[in-house]
Amino acid sequence: MSNKIKKLLNSLENWKENVKFKAFDATGDDELSQIVAMQRNKDIDGLLSVWKKKLEQDYFELPHPDFPSKVTRAVYNSQHGMANFVFMIDNENKLPWIFGQCEGFIDYIITHKHHFKASLSNDGPITAQIKNLFKLQQNNLQFRDKRFGFLLEQTRPYHFFYDHLKYFYFFKSISTNAASKPLQEKKSFFKTNKKNSSTEDFTFLFPSVLGNNMLNQRGNSQVKELNEKMEEIVYKDAIQDLPSQRKENTLRVWYGITGQKRSWLQQIEAIDNIVSYLLPHFPSIQIYIDGMTAPDSETISNYEDEGIFYQITELLDGKCEVHSCIGQDYRYKVKICSTIDFFIANAGTGCLTPLRFCKKPGVLHSNKRLFTFPDNYSNLIKKFKPEFQLDVPDASMPHRADFASYHIPWQHIFNLTAEVLNQTKGTDIKPIEVPAVEDVAKAYAAQEQAKKKKLMTFTAIESRIKSTDKSPDILREVALSFEHSGDIATALKIMKKALELRPNGPFIKKKIIEYYNSIEHSSYKKTIE
Repeated sequence: MSNKIKKLLNSLENWKENVKFKAFDATGDDELSQIVAMQRNKDIDGLLSVWKKKLEQDYFELPHPDFPSKVTRAVYNSQHGMANFVFMIDNENKLPWIFGQCEGFIDYIITHKHHFKASLSNDGPITAQIKNLFKLQQNNLQFRDKRFGFLLEQTRPYHFFYDHLKYFYFFKSISTNAASKPLQEKKSFFKTNKKNSSTEDFTFLFPSVLGNNMLNQRGNSQVKELNEKMEEIVYKDAIQDLPSQRKENTLRVWYGITGQKRSWLQQIEAIDNIVSYLLPHFPSIQIYIDGMTAPDSETISNYEDEGIFYQITELLDGKCEVHSCIGQDYRYKVKICSTIDFFIANAGTGCLTPLRFCKKPGVLHSNKRLFTFPDNYSNLIKKFKPEFQLDVPDASMPHRADFASYHIPWQHIFNLTAEVLNQTKGTDIKPIEVPAVEDVAKAYAAQEQAKKKKLMTFTAIESRIKSTDKSPDILREVALSFEHSGDIATALKIMKKALELRPNGPFIKKKIIEYYNSIEHSSYKKTIE
């Protein structure tokens, strides 16, 4: 067993205390120095040339960061979250090192003495996972003849499609060898229909080159071509055997929601009001609610998104059909979205399916700092106006653009929707007055405060119930909490249950009479009947 390998792994257990950060000298003429220099200069052509050469080789080899004359080979990889770590070693097992990938070809370099930031990409997803590496099995890290393949299992859809998959498709187009490379894609967001390879026989690398955040489609025509080619392949692959689902004269709307961070705080009331204003112009409307997306061929659950979906379905009950795409995979979503008329979605990854894959007309909303897919779009893509938008930074992450939620009056989004439909459907939908966003924010704050007051009536139950209390006592306190929250109908139902358990309870009987009298003079009467 090599002491050098053990020394490198031991340095990673408390790595922030054991190593020094150092600026990587990319002025050398060795291949690793050239890769780092190309990344810093955003030289996508140079990086693709390096990959073209690597694709023709069975083994992935690079010079050592500290000893450029020494050739090292990739013998193992380990993925943690968004980061893929590739272990390199020379044929004498004396010069181990590791490089980390996330967005770029080589984002981070690790030796037992130094750590180097190798690209312009955010290294946070990589450095957050280094602590896991000291547990690697040392016998897996020794030099041997181990061929390399590609890892298509990124945990974030944006980085999967725009940092990895687009380059993988490009590699296949320029090299027959690339098409025959083994793949690991069991948890892929979009499988390439190739049989998965055993992780025991190969070292897997992300097919990454230069992160889309570093060079996007609006800033570089070559990146734009790569992105759009990938999007075209995904779209055509996904819509194979598309069943006919369309009803004539029905307006089909794709509506993206967000139950977690960076959400449009008016998203629930918005779709209810937008549908109400659109109904006079269309015989029927179908709404497809989009949220979190599963890996290919899987479905997932998401409590927050599904909670918003159920609130929307209650509001739209009797007005239109509502369908959920939440937790489905991209193949399913692209199939459905290919048949819709227009979309309303956030300008983050939430608009990926309607905007980029399906190229549908629609409306984008977001906080002021987040726009994931900058490009030159047609006038059928409408984006919110900043004067109608107010950011609400996340309390725990106030500086993170991808965490900030926001207020936008639904009337503004409706007016943008009307513009799109007037252009695409020949309708004559008139714009409506838009209130000041500050007033919308105040109304939202008042609603939230009212909700908190109602919840406080329930949190008080704990202080009122004693360890000696019986079931009727507990039910009585729950009923009183519903009463204090304003829900007399539910309070009555629960208090009646308490009476069944304590038929002679004078206080319970008294409250039931009060509730009946209250209901007799209110809209609750129908509910209880």
